[in-house]
Amino acid sequence: MGLSEYDDFNQFYNTKGNEDIYENLQSILSGKTINIEPVKLTKTNNENLFLIAGNIRLSDVDIELTLGLASNKFTSYAKQFVGALNSIIRETAKRNELDYVLLDMSPSSGGMNRIVLMGSDFFIIPTSPDFFCYQAVQGLGKVLPEWNDLVEEFRNPIIKNSLPKTPPKMLGIISQKYNRYSKKMAKSYSDWTNKIQKASYEILAENLKKYDMVISVEKFKKHVNDTSPYNIINVPDFQSEVLNFFYNLAKKELL
Repeated sequence: MGLSEYDDFNQFYNTKGNEDIYENLQSILSGKTINIEPVKLTKTNNENLFLIAGNIRLSDVDIELTLGLASNKFTSYAKQFVGALNSIIRETAKRNELDYVLLDMSPSSGGMNRIVLMGSDFFIIPTSPDFFCYQAVQGLGKVLPEWNDLVEEFRNPIIKNSLPKTPPKMLGIISQKYNRYSKKMAKSYSDWTNKIQKASYEILAENLKKYDMVISVEKFKKHVNDTSPYNIINVPDFQSEVLNFFYNLAKKELL
């Protein structure tokens, strides 16, 4: 975006209008309309890359969605809310002829994340080499199908802003803490990384396969050269490598 100083960011947020999802989502949540409008994209220094600015007020929406999903008390009209975020994103992509939309989710199990994930076509799980991530990868094999069951009623095409008919498919995991210079994982991380990669294949993928929520091993191996199924790439850290990773992934047509 070419922004570097505090004043640059301040000016950007003060002058933008209808450039974040919340602005469009709010009119639906308030009951004023159920019609979807695309979000105005923010240009960057890369002519093929656009951004949609975040909005801290989405945290309020997250609370509403979490409570609604937990209590299963969405009225017929309120069911339009659940798929509204997904509809806005897809309409924005359609109007602007975007090839890929990358959604950066927060590490939580709130209602917003559930809706974002279940409205997607594919998902990738970033991992860190530690015990807690190892537990999480195993647990997702149960959690993600439960999320899918939870939103099943919102996939009904009769609902104007319905979620996609089919659940998203896992493409694989990303392993962090890889040393690009030595071409190997730091020794202190290698054991956990191996355990996580094994769990992602033998536990997570196997469970997701029952619900058609993972691509086939054959398709994965066709596009990714790695000895461990579903380990897409090793990166030193997510921030420095994520855009290059998705660019190369798209070129390989795994998506």
